[in-house]
Amino acid sequence: MKRFFRIDLLILFSLTVYALTAQEKPAGNEDLPVYKIAGKQLFAEKNCSSCHTLAAQPEGKLTPIPNMREPEWFATHVKENSQVVLRKERSKRR
Repeated sequence: MKRFFRIDLLILFSLTVYALTAQEKPAGNEDLPVYKIAGKQLFAEKNCSSCHTLAAQPEGKLTPIPNMREPEWFATHVKENSQVVLRKERSKRR
């Protein structure tokens, strides 16, 4: 009986240590410096990095975004290529 108690205690301790040390990691966009883009989380959630790069030169099929484009073009691009992810629905009742 003591052996099972020790095993249970060890499992409980392991789960506690794991829960305290585990941290959420970004969705694969760690290389994006915060000072280069406002709204890094929004950039990551809209998956802009699947088509664009923040580097000065193109990287494969990724096109660079070195500067802001014309406001009309940018507004059209956002409407066509991205979903609104500013608020995520978390409630099942909605």
